[in-house]
Amino acid sequence: MVELLQLFLGGIFWNNIVLNNLLGLTPFLVERKSSFRDSLGIGITTTLLMIFLAMITFIIHEHVLIPLELTYLNNLIFVLLIMGLIFFMRMRPENPEKIYSWHYYLPDIFFNAAVFGMILLEIAEWETLIEAVVSAAGYGIGFTALLLIVDGMNNRMEKTAAPEWLKGVPIQLIILGILALAVSGLEGI
Repeated sequence: MVELLQLFLGGIFWNNIVLNNLLGLTPFLVERKSSFRDSLGIGITTTLLMIFLAMITFIIHEHVLIPLELTYLNNLIFVLLIMGLIFFMRMRPENPEKIYSWHYYLPDIFFNAAVFGMILLEIAEWETLIEAVVSAAGYGIGFTALLLIVDGMNNRMEKTAAPEWLKGVPIQLIILGILALAVSGLEGI
């Protein structure tokens, strides 16, 4: 139980995929006017995709690729899984009023290196399916928290008298750098 808690909190804080590995910076390097709902939508969709992919890739890796000695196909299979899952998630139900606008964020998530990077970095470390799901949930929540923090800071910067050259991507990178320094102190807890 303690190891699962460490995996979960590590994915959020000290092993954060964006701050620790510099993967998934795409939403932070685009100058966009986003709302809290947009950032939360991207974060929730990314988290769900990470959890589903962690489950599927763990099962395929452990029960198909390793027994058949086909681990050299990891990257190809994982990319195809990501594309297939996003294609499946893009299919609309018959009643459009019942769908949340999460399908709107899927193209952004497809090009997000955090999703693929999480699988590549952690597939060898996961020993059970529960570890894979907990770790992926931690990474997804950490990614979502960063999106919301940076979005909140951008909204505050628009209301201040800060220089124009500092607004947008420059302040996002400064915030990410400060947060990376802050969470690096948590490593080893």
